[in-house]
Amino acid sequence: MKVGVLGAGQLGRMLALGLPVGLQFFAEANAFGLVTVMTGWMGTTTLAGHEIALSLASLTFMVPMGVAGAAAVMVGHAIGAGDIAESRRDAVAALSVGVGFMACMAVAFWVIPTALANAYTTD
Repeated sequence: MKVGVLGAGQLGRMLALGLPVGLQFFAEANAFGLVTVMTGWMGTTTLAGHEIALSLASLTFMVPMGVAGAAAVMVGHAIGAGDIAESRRDAVAALSVGVGFMACMAVAFWVIPTALANAYTTD
């Protein structure tokens, strides 16, 4: 295969991996959007509370999601270089950071929920 040439086989493999991921993101975004619209039917105060909850929930998963993306690249590079031990170290490090961050957020949600919500409003 020439560099810079995308064959049908490569395109098929990318679509086989990427299409389900893209559809999942599409479905998730639309589900959140629909629930937000439905929450709006209940009133502005309910909608505001829902938005605060979504913002806090987004914070909890975006950091591990970013770490997961970086880990995928690092593990892929290590495997490509034939360094299985390094790929395992990278994977364990990413899992540790992701789980550690989520654990810290769980403790924060449990210990200071009012303070977290008050960061968004004075009501």
